[in-house]
Amino acid sequence: MPRRSRRFTGNLDSDDEPPVTRRRTRGSSPRKAPEVDSKVLLKRTDDKALAFTSVDLHLQENRKDHRTSDYEIDGLIVRRGQAFTLSVTLDKEYNSNDRLIVQFATGKEPKESKFGIVRLPVSSTSSQVSDPEIWRAELTSSAERDVTISVTPSVDAIIGRYRLFIETQTESQDGLVLVYRDEVEDGLYVLFNVWCPDDQVYMETEDQRQEYVLNDKGRIWVGSTDNYGPRPWNFGQFEDVCLEAALHVLDLAEVTGGARANPVHITRALSGWVNNMDEETGVLWGRWTEDWPKKCTKPWEWSGSVAILDEYMQTKKAVQFGQCWVFSGVITTLSRALGLPTRSVTNFESAHDMDSSMTMDLHWDKNDEPVEADNDSTWNFHVWNESWFKRPDLPSGYHGWQAYDATPQEASVPNVALKNRKYFMKGQFCCGPFPLKAVKEGSLFYPFDGGFIFAEVNGDKIHWEVQDDGSLKFLYKEPMAIGKLISTKAVGSTSREDITNEYKYQEGSDEERRAVKNAYRFSSRKEYKIYDTSGIKDVEFDFRLPKAAMIGEDFDVSLDIRSTSSEPRTVQAKISLMVAYYTGTPGDRIKGQGFEAEVLGGEATQFVVSVSNDEYEDILKHDAYIQVYVKAHVKETKQVFVGQKSFLLVKPGLRIEVPDEFQVGESFDMTITFTNPLKVKLTGTRFHIEANSITKGMVVPIRKHVQPGADITETVTLTPRRSGRKEIVVTVSSDQLDGQPTSAEIYVKYSS
Repeated sequence: MPRRSRRFTGNLDSDDEPPVTRRRTRGSSPRKAPEVDSKVLLKRTDDKALAFTSVDLHLQENRKDHRTSDYEIDGLIVRRGQAFTLSVTLDKEYNSNDRLIVQFATGKEPKESKFGIVRLPVSSTSSQVSDPEIWRAELTSSAERDVTISVTPSVDAIIGRYRLFIETQTESQDGLVLVYRDEVEDGLYVLFNVWCPDDQVYMETEDQRQEYVLNDKGRIWVGSTDNYGPRPWNFGQFEDVCLEAALHVLDLAEVTGGARANPVHITRALSGWVNNMDEETGVLWGRWTEDWPKKCTKPWEWSGSVAILDEYMQTKKAVQFGQCWVFSGVITTLSRALGLPTRSVTNFESAHDMDSSMTMDLHWDKNDEPVEADNDSTWNFHVWNESWFKRPDLPSGYHGWQAYDATPQEASVPNVALKNRKYFMKGQFCCGPFPLKAVKEGSLFYPFDGGFIFAEVNGDKIHWEVQDDGSLKFLYKEPMAIGKLISTKAVGSTSREDITNEYKYQEGSDEERRAVKNAYRFSSRKEYKIYDTSGIKDVEFDFRLPKAAMIGEDFDVSLDIRSTSSEPRTVQAKISLMVAYYTGTPGDRIKGQGFEAEVLGGEATQFVVSVSNDEYEDILKHDAYIQVYVKAHVKETKQVFVGQKSFLLVKPGLRIEVPDEFQVGESFDMTITFTNPLKVKLTGTRFHIEANSITKGMVVPIRKHVQPGADITETVTLTPRRSGRKEIVVTVSSDQLDGQPTSAEIYVKYSS
């Protein structure tokens, strides 16, 4: 069928839209970039116009230069603020009077006024002074019918898919302007550029760029302050589904136009749409319950983001189920896929402030028992995200790491000026981004959600006694109980980096107390004078928890008491224990025990509660946490000590055997062994496997029961798709017990 063409004169911005003929490009693979459902101005004249016959996108060279070779998605992927090359072959010889225009279009309804259409006249001379905020196209060479063009997206270009058009304008002998424009079949993707000094996400050191953008595997810290460790996680941001999933989420959140160029808008949208609290089309359902549907994947069974995103993109329905570390792992994947430097961050003893009081309030009755229904929760650990970018919307000094959180805890109250956008709606379950420096200073009046984040890491824990009439009596303040061991994976290793000092000053220092009082100005409950802690305090208390008790073992909890008074002191205390979830929500009661002792001046004593496996085994939750409550009184001085801590029983690990190295496309066997540590048999046992470029997600069911103390061994066959260092992560779950994730690193050689 002949190409439809027409002679065109006059206004080149006419809205006439003739049919589009697509041309395959050299250098592109058979799988083309997905089309954008949009209308773009297309104009053609008759066959005398200068036309192109092919376009070479130089995929291999451009992707290598832009550090996007690892993406499994086909097509051209570039980073903004950095030049890429394309070559155009014309149907007749090019001369200097011919005019070339390269046009890019992005979005469902692209408009030039909204930055969705970029028209670039190709300059024949290189600009000596260039504005990084302006797209550029420069002719680098021409020879007969072949021309080579260097295109540089602006440093604030919209992130996403672009359609690509080539236009020529040639003057005919009778003075008419002959215009030809056609769409190049394969478009391109534009990402953030952490290597570009003018990009909002620029990072100065190469090791950080490699870690926070290019590393596709990592560690997320979990556990408790006394027993914590890394959970291996495959981020897999280069897998074919991940970049498409990130762009799909931004489409759902209606992040359009210039907002899609801004990491502030993008991170906030991701935090609200990775969870499924507000819409039926979010990525993950969150669930924190004891009972689970039969056909679901429980949060602790995931070992990476790719299987989640693959299921989500196939069904376009929220995946079941996630908890905080899963939400954070998915956010890291999506953000890194977009080129945004991002890390997962764990806060131990993380507060959940439910009433914006900036304090964690715990309540006790007059029998020294906790009143859990009234309490704020303190999570044993909570995982959120940080991304690195500048904040031009804030005063100077607040660039750098910005905290945001996709776990649906409390509804956000955004800046009023931004409520017109869907992802800034009041009441959306999203959180952040908020600069770490502002958290540290207690400067909570900046956007977004600074009060909630501050309370998570530096709120004071306040204990109240509920009176007979329902009123509250202040008992005790713990100013250093919240926000411990704030952790992330260290750059270039699997070690833990402690970043607590980025969130707050040294506990108890003048600067830290000043930040707390500064933050308290934004509290919803200023009438209680909770900083009045006067009174005689000459007895010291410290309760100790086991640090390495295995599931199935007996353990002790103790309260150490020491008097600094010259006179005897009578101490009454009660220690209560409950099984608990990692969120600090208690389950069934294990036991409680009261004590009374006289402590002489300068002497010490100890109260001990012993717990046997039989007392907790049948009621232990899958999280395997034990929550301990202590309340003590000194009769003579009315001194009160109150405390609440949790600890994690150690879960059994797996043993993995794999070859050291092999080639792409070469199958290999992996052997997995697990030992049941319980005194009961395990039913419904399953191994869950994920490895980047090897398997998106594999479930291996164990058909038979695993008897007490018995080993179960399974062998699976895997085939790597790409070369490089890969990590295989395996988790085990059953109806009675969940094991600790285990990983093995392998090296895959390139197959020649």
